[in-house]
Amino acid sequence: MPVGVITNVASVFVGGMLGYLLRKKLTESLKASLNGAFGLAALVIGICLLNGISSLSAVILALLLGCSVGELLKVEDCTCNVIGVLTRKIPWFSGMDEEKLEAFISVMILILTSTTGIFGSMNEGITGDHSVLLTKSILDFFTAAIFAANVGPIVPLLCIPQFALQMILFLSGSTLSAFLNDSMIGDFKACGGIIIIAVG
Repeated sequence: MPVGVITNVASVFVGGMLGYLLRKKLTESLKASLNGAFGLAALVIGICLLNGISSLSAVILALLLGCSVGELLKVEDCTCNVIGVLTRKIPWFSGMDEEKLEAFISVMILILTSTTGIFGSMNEGITGDHSVLLTKSILDFFTAAIFAANVGPIVPLLCIPQFALQMILFLSGSTLSAFLNDSMIGDFKACGGIIIIAVG
């Protein structure tokens, strides 16, 4: 059972709803302080995942290959462009001013395509360990609250595409688990940890 996925999705919905309802109480200084804490939290998560590394050379090779393929295919640019185009074509967003629309696109990218969410969902599928997604749930609760206070009640609804994406990754991880040994899983976690540290 995908405990981490369900918890993460629920945290976005609840955090977003509370953030919208309590929007007048969320000050700019509080939002700025939380942003710094998010970065530190990502560093801690990444460092903890380095513990099980088995083959440093395999991890470094995977990182370099992944970075090269990502850059050659312009994965980040394509993702941002697709989300931006889709958002602007949906009539629901036509009444949003440009600043709010940009903020919504930012939170959509953060919640749907974050390294922690992608890695955490696959990791839970492969190992059954939902600790990364549970930690991400805490971060997403506050992220959704902050953005919902600025953007509106549309933010909690991001839990719907988030659930679909994380379930696909979870099921992919479950399928791959039959082909992986403990050393490979340790190196997979280490790769995820290094990327999360970079994001932090």
